[in-house]
Amino acid sequence: MRQKKKPVPRRKHSLKKEQHSSPTGRKQRHDVGETRLLPRDELALTWIGQQLAMRLDQIQELLGQFAGHGAAHDDQISESSTRSAIARWKKAGWIYARRIDAQELMWVWLTQKGLKRVGLPYQYQSLASLSEQDRKHLYAITDVRLELGDGAEGLEWTSERTLLQGTHRRRGHKRVHRPDAVLALGNDLIAIEVELSRKTESLLSEILVALLCERDYHGQAYHDLKAQVGEDKAQWQRPLAWRHYTQVYYYADEKKRRYVRDVLAKVVQKGYVSEEQAQLVRLWWYPLATTDEEIAREQQEMMAPLVLDAGADAFLYEGRERDD
Repeated sequence: MRQKKKPVPRRKHSLKKEQHSSPTGRKQRHDVGETRLLPRDELALTWIGQQLAMRLDQIQELLGQFAGHGAAHDDQISESSTRSAIARWKKAGWIYARRIDAQELMWVWLTQKGLKRVGLPYQYQSLASLSEQDRKHLYAITDVRLELGDGAEGLEWTSERTLLQGTHRRRGHKRVHRPDAVLALGNDLIAIEVELSRKTESLLSEILVALLCERDYHGQAYHDLKAQVGEDKAQWQRPLAWRHYTQVYYYADEKKRRYVRDVLAKVVQKGYVSEEQAQLVRLWWYPLATTDEEIAREQQEMMAPLVLDAGADAFLYEGRERDD
């Protein structure tokens, strides 16, 4: 009688992934298949997060500046290379990228995962929550940041998003005016304002007085205080760490530059700020001056004195009256 064979038990598949080795015999990295965060990725994503969002052409310029670090300033990368980098970030889940308006280039902003990946403390905010005018303003501020060369030795840009991070308003007290950004250069603290829309005279006067007379808690002194006593106590003790702005940079078109000068002259006349304080305001062109002729005219405007005559209602320069 034929003896029955004992059934051979089937080998159970292990739930553990098998360890594969490379053709060279080395163990594979644990992050194989994951998108690596390269230095240029970290730079660009940090900028995008700090600014809230950036448009394709500005990201291209930023990556070009990074590519040219230590080399010629005009080194650039192509739009296709920029799009490839953006596609890579999107695949990793670090960004959203799309056109908000059919007539505009692509905008990029960070996901919550992207914010966490580069160590930024902000809450997620969609660019779609901003109006068209807000996007134009955001674009202009980033233009100025690119122009000023943030990242160069000794320069430190603090975005409005960072300035507003964790701030509190005491009941019954107005919050200190926050500029569009702050640029620190050694002991200098420069408030950045980009004017795309004309403010009322009373509001602009209030802002100018705040920037020129009040102190704010930027700089290392405040950060040291916060590290010692915590953010909540530092908010109450912040007079110990306040610093004056050493300069105020206003970027605006011709009509708005003249208007800012008008209002500045009036607050000097009324004694709210001194003539010496008024000299801290520098008016720059926006769109930015690019040609030698434009830069020369920009400097000529800055050298012109304020009109402080009691009856004067306009700032005059180069023999022309205000036309707005």
